[in-house]
Amino acid sequence: MDSRKTPNARIENETRQQVTFSERRTKLFKKVCEIGTLCGAETAVVINSPAGKLHSFGYPNVETVAHKFLNLKNINVSIVIAWPTSQEVLIE
Repeated sequence: MDSRKTPNARIENETRQQVTFSERRTKLFKKVCEIGTLCGAETAVVINSPAGKLHSFGYPNVETVAHKFLNLKNINVSIVIAWPTSQEVLIE
């Protein structure tokens, strides 16, 4: 496993950018699956790629989680918004 720190700067090379996006998307989806399986959490992730394509993954599925989120009836909601500067804001 590669333990080098990757600089948090925009990748200018389009090919490298797409490869990095694809690799990280796969890793993110794997983590979403793991937290769902291990903790029983219902999770959904939607990503708009640099190429303009939407990618989504959810546990048990995106539709179920999105429906609950959009209806927001008696559901405790936490949203984390992450900016490129690695600041995070928690909205409850």
